[in-house]
Amino acid sequence: MHIKLTGLKNLCLLLLLLPSLVMAQSANNDWENPQFFELNKERPHATFMLFDNKQDVINDDYSKSSYYQSLNGSWKFVYVDKYADRQQDFYRTDLDDTKWNNIPVPSNWELLNKKYTYSYVIKLVD
Repeated sequence: MHIKLTGLKNLCLLLLLLPSLVMAQSANNDWENPQFFELNKERPHATFMLFDNKQDVINDDYSKSSYYQSLNGSWKFVYVDKYADRQQDFYRTDLDDTKWNNIPVPSNWELLNKKYTYSYVIKLVD
C-alpha cells in the first residue's frame, strides 16, 4: 500500500509541474513571452501640443501648430515569412524598396489582404 501511495504522490507532483515545464519551453521568442512587453516602451505621459498663439490653444486643433506633423499617407510595407528574414537595416535612406508594397496609413495591413505574421517592417515613402 505504501508503494502505491508514493507512486500516486509522484504522479500528482508530475502533473502539477508539467504545465510550468511546457510554458518554460514555449517562451523562446520575445513576442511569445507574455512577461516581456516593455522593450523600447516610452514612459507614459499626457498628450500635449505647442502652439504659437493663444487662439490656437483655445481652438485645440493640432494641425494648426507649426510643431505638428501628420504620419498619414502612403507607406512602404514588406512581408517576411520568418522573423529571421526581416530587413534589419530598413531605416537606411539608400535602401532599395522598389519591390515593397505601398499601404495607406492609417489602415490595418491584415485587413488589406496581407499575409499575417509577427514580423514586419515599414518605411515612410519619401
